[in-house]
Order: sequence, then C-alpha cells, then structure tokens
Amino acid sequence: MRSLQKLLLNLLYGGFEFSDKEKLFRFRVMFLNSILILVTTFSTFAGMVLLLIGVDELAVYQAYFDFFYAAVNVMFIMIFRCNRNYIVKISFAMSLFAIFLFSMALVTLGSDHVGVSWYATVVLVMFFIGGIRVGYIITAISVSIILGLYISGFTQLNHLEVVSALMIITAIMAIAHFYTYSMVHQFQNLKNLNNDLKVRVDEGVYELRKRDELMLEKSRQAQMGEMISMIAHQWRQPLNAIAIQTTSMEIDISLNDNNLWEDEEQRTQYLRHHLKQIDGAVEVLTNTIDDFRNFYKPDRDKELVPVTRPINKALKLLETQLQSKNISVETHFGSEFEMLMHTNELMQVVMSIIKNSDDNFKEKQIENAKIIISTKVENENVLISIEDNGGGIPEAIIKKIYDPYFSTKDQRNGTGLGLYMASSVVTKHHNGDLHAFNTENGVCFEISLPKVSG
Repeated sequence: MRSLQKLLLNLLYGGFEFSDKEKLFRFRVMFLNSILILVTTFSTFAGMVLLLIGVDELAVYQAYFDFFYAAVNVMFIMIFRCNRNYIVKISFAMSLFAIFLFSMALVTLGSDHVGVSWYATVVLVMFFIGGIRVGYIITAISVSIILGLYISGFTQLNHLEVVSALMIITAIMAIAHFYTYSMVHQFQNLKNLNNDLKVRVDEGVYELRKRDELMLEKSRQAQMGEMISMIAHQWRQPLNAIAIQTTSMEIDISLNDNNLWEDEEQRTQYLRHHLKQIDGAVEVLTNTIDDFRNFYKPDRDKELVPVTRPINKALKLLETQLQSKNISVETHFGSEFEMLMHTNELMQVVMSIIKNSDDNFKEKQIENAKIIISTKVENENVLISIEDNGGGIPEAIIKKIYDPYFSTKDQRNGTGLGLYMASSVVTKHHNGDLHAFNTENGVCFEISLPKVSG
C-alpha cells in the first residue's frame, strides 16, 4: 500500500521535491501532471475502443487521432520530468495542441456543440496552471478560433451553438479568474505568514541568545565576587603567618639582642628560619592564585580522570572557608571510576552546590552543619551525591530551583544562576542529569553521569 502511494505521489509530483515556500508551485505541478496522465489514459482507452468497435473509416481515423494525442501528452510528461521549470511552457504548448485538435475535430466532424465545450476546459486548466495572464491568452485564442471557424464556414456550427460556446467559455473564464486569484492570494498570505513567523522566530532566538549572554555575564560577575571572597579566606592564614614572622623579627631587632647579631652563624640560622617561614606562606599564596586561575579556565577538551578529581579540587579551594564557618565535610568515595569529563566545569558544579548549602546553613543558623559527599556506580551511570543537614527545600519550589533567576535569597545575596548553570553543565556538556530531593535532615543533590571512559 505504501509503495503504491509512493508511486502515485512520484507520478503527481513528477519526481520533484518542494520546499515549504513552494506550496502554490507544488499544487500547479501536481495539477498539470494529473491532467496529462488523465488525458493520456483517456485518449489511449478511447482509441482502443474505437478500433475494436468502429464500423466505419471515420471511427478508425478518430482512433488514430486519439493515439496521436496520447503520444504527444506522453512526450510532454517526459519533457516535464526533466525540468520542472518548464511547467508554463509545457502547459501552454499542451493547451495550444489541444485547441488545434479540437479545431480539427470541428472541421472534420461538423457540428458538435459538445466538442466546443472542450475549449472551456482548456481555459479552466490554464488559469489554474499558468496563472491569470496565461489563462486570458488561451481564452482569447479559443474565442478567436471558434469565431474564425464560424465566420469562414469551415465548420457547420450554427449561430446558437457559437453563442452558447462563447457564453460557456466566458463563464468558465470568470469562475477560473475568481478561484485563481483567491488561490494565489491565499498562498501569498500563507507565504507572508510563514515569513512573518520566521522573522519572529529569528527575533525570539536572538533575544534568547542575548538573554543567555546576559545571564552568563551576570553569572561570571557573581562567580568573580565569590572567587575574591574565597581568595581572601585562603590568603588570611598565610598573610597572618607572614605578619607573625615580620613582627617577631621587628621585636628581636628592637630588643637589640647582641648575641644574635654578633654571632654570624646564629644570625644566619635566625634569618634562614624566618625567611623559610615567609617563603612557605608566599608559596601558599601563589598556589592559591594558580588554583583559582585553573578553576576559571575553560576546558576545551574532555580528559580522562577519576570521578573524585573535581570533588577534591573543589574541597581544596573551599577548605579554609568551610573550616572558618565550622562546616564539616565527610567523603565516602565508593567509586573512583575514570571517565571523560570537563574537570573544571564539574568542579564548579560541586562548588556551586556546596556554596548553596553554605548559604542555607547561614540563613537558617544551623548548628553542627555537615556536608556528606559520596560516589558510586549504579548500572551504566556514575553517581555523585552531595547531602547536607540544612533542613531541606520546600516541596513547592524544589522543582523551580534550576530555573534562571530563581533564588530563595534576597537580591543582594543571590543571582538565581548558580544551580541553573550547574544543571546546564551536567545536562548539556556531559549528557547527565542533576536533581534534588529532600532527606530526613536536609537535601541531597545527585549528579548522574553516563559511564564514558573513552
């Protein structure tokens, strides 16, 4: 059934493909092919019937006439399948050939008011296929030939038959003009509507892209502020160590310990000791800058690393900040499966979730705040769970936390982009899933990543 339908569509469409903008052209191609196929079939059948049951020479002559007409239409079909742009030329040639045959029939067969009505059929077809201008040209040719044959006396048509034929042609022309104009106008309106929709879609895509860029910029600014805050936390301890060493040296100098400064070996050891302490603190400062620079450096390519790598890197950056707020972190790594990932991006996801728990602890003034991070392999996925004891998220909004600009914090403390960006990284860049659910004491964020080990 499908093969038959496919064959029929191939015949009607001439083997051509059409875009959505070519609906009117597709209709005309289908209409022309339908007319050619029907005329060819009818002419062939009529010719065979006349040969089989024809009793006189005129019937045989008419049969050959029909076969010739069918052969010409087959030629039109073959030419049209070569180039669909020939539609107007072929339909015009087909109409002229049909008018010629009708005229020859009128001359040879004499008076035939039914045959005269075939001119009106040609007019109707040409309005639909060739358009209004071509339709009027064929109408003028048909009327001229009928009047010419009548006036010249080459046919036995009487006055009433000629008038009737002209009235039929005029009525068909008016109807065809109306429907052709309506059809063209309808297709034009549809085309304008499609163009308008395309413009609106393009504008919508542009607005969404612009909005995403603004969201990304705002997220970067928020992350920059968080980075500066974390650097300040990380730097506080080594800066204090440097201050202690310099203060100790200043005190020793002010006490003017003669034994210290007169004994060269003791002085050297003293300076080396303090310089080593200062150098260690400076190294901590330098490593902190390198860690944060790598944190905000985008990963162009995925790398094969243990699933615990981004977790450990995130905890290293947040260690001082979490300790200063008395937030304990427990890790239960049930799997260190190596997989392809954007390490820095997943590290940002882990940090964003931990930061979310940190803000929740502060807002609800949770004592004995705790974060538990675990990993495991389940079926074909690697799971990273980050659970806290912060009281959970209200069920009414838990499904909205990944929406852009949605935040439970006030405007000064929240951008509403952290979990949105985290969800985008997991779903779009790693083909995974990020979802949250409430537990007995808090909330658990579960990152599900497909096992891609390269």
